[in-house]
Amino acid sequence: MQRRTLISIFVAAMLALTSMSIYADQGRGGGKAGDRDQQTARDQDENRAKGHGKDETRDRDMNRDEDRLQTQGSMSVSDKDIYGSELMSPEERNRYREQLQQMRSEEERLQFQTQHREKMDARAKALELEVDDAE
Repeated sequence: MQRRTLISIFVAAMLALTSMSIYADQGRGGGKAGDRDQQTARDQDENRAKGHGKDETRDRDMNRDEDRLQTQGSMSVSDKDIYGSELMSPEERNRYREQLQQMRSEEERLQFQTQHREKMDARAKALELEVDDAE
């Protein structure tokens, strides 16, 4: 008889613990139904992202390029980013940076950099040196 009582108490305790854990999961928004809903929402977001991935990538790239152009004026150009910097004095490198930062369009910058490259190539040729290609 004592054995049945112990088993009954044990089973009742297990049922109570199971009920408590299920109740606790439901209170926190857990449980299998909640997990399924969250997974469904994630799947829908993923599907939307796949459908618009190309457009979003293009838009993100365009925005990044626009941001780069807008902030390029305030960014500092390091010596290693200046073509032929090893042939320039510190004053020339500073003047190059200042002029580059004052440029308003990418077209102006490219033209300025092309002229600078030609100038550095001519300087290197006159000194019988080769210019390290930094760009």
